[in-house]
Amino acid sequence: MNRSRQQDMNLRQSLSKFFFEEQVPFGAALTRIFLPLMALLPMLMRFPRVRELYSSDGTPVQMFEVFGNGEVLPVLNPGPAIMLFSLMVFCLLCAVVGWRTRLSLCIGTALYAYFNLMDGIGTMTKYSVIANHLLLLLTVSPCGRLWSVDEWLRKRRSGNAVAVPQAFPVWPVRLMQLLFAFVYFGAAMTKIQTEAFFSGEQMRYWMLSNWNYENPVGEFVAMWPPVLLVSAYLTVVWEIVFGFLVWNPRLKWFVLAIGASFHLGTWLLLGLYIFPAICLSGYLCFVTQQDVMFVR
Repeated sequence: MNRSRQQDMNLRQSLSKFFFEEQVPFGAALTRIFLPLMALLPMLMRFPRVRELYSSDGTPVQMFEVFGNGEVLPVLNPGPAIMLFSLMVFCLLCAVVGWRTRLSLCIGTALYAYFNLMDGIGTMTKYSVIANHLLLLLTVSPCGRLWSVDEWLRKRRSGNAVAVPQAFPVWPVRLMQLLFAFVYFGAAMTKIQTEAFFSGEQMRYWMLSNWNYENPVGEFVAMWPPVLLVSAYLTVVWEIVFGFLVWNPRLKWFVLAIGASFHLGTWLLLGLYIFPAICLSGYLCFVTQQDVMFVR
């Protein structure tokens, strides 16, 4: 009985340390700088089409309508829709520089989710879902307390010129890291049930098509079936073990390097641009205080 109680206490202490250990939010700050920029790239390309995509003058198809639930969100007139879209862009840019960071992220994240849900056919994609979750977790994190206008103004008002970053509980960053672990594990479970993925036919079809953008490297690699077969099995194995190995200090950067190679491969072979940019920006949340000190 005592042994069982001791194991339970050790487990609670490990979980408490994992989620509530205090660290300087280097990873959250780096993610705050890069992630909103990557999320804004496709939104800025849609700026000239706000009236057609998201207002009552166009043909918005809400994500709820795709599942047969009708129009849940209010459909705005062109003027308010353009104003809110501009506000979203402004708030996310403010989050990048760290001015009114929490408020900017709160408004920008809510509007980013709204406009994605308003166009369930084109704007809502896998990368926008991941970006929205990461932005939400950044909103509740202390990412604005480092490398930001807010922190510069705070030090200027207080007269404290000593650059001693403050430590905070690490739980928002842990949730961001767990998001990647669950996304990869879920993707692996989906691939396991897809026979065409392991035969290489699915990947070959994607490489030979231009569903996203031109991918001449993918068209060349598609002619090598053994490469497709080996890469399919390696991808599934890596996605399954990611969540079990990425918190090991000795293996973390090796696992993340494989992930970065995987996402860069989707850019070269499949013509995906924004998806790898979002994921690689999110990888910055794995940067810890110890990593920064080691580089210094």
